[in-house]
Amino acid sequence: MPRTTKRRSVFLVSSALCAVISGIAFGGVILRDDLTGRLIFGAAWAALAVVWLGIYFGGFSGRPEGSPEDDRTR
Repeated sequence: MPRTTKRRSVFLVSSALCAVISGIAFGGVILRDDLTGRLIFGAAWAALAVVWLGIYFGGFSGRPEGSPEDDRTR
């Protein structure tokens, strides 16, 4: 497996893990009696999942779509 594919899969797994933790928090398993804490904790993990997903799709690469550097890394 090429290095870029392995690196990209780490971002996808990280995003999924953050989403699971967020779901657990929103479901009430963590901080069951503290609604405010549960919402803050879940929202923070959900935001982190979105960031990891954005990195996976290359949203934060800083390169324009279709640039020559994209062709070399894929």
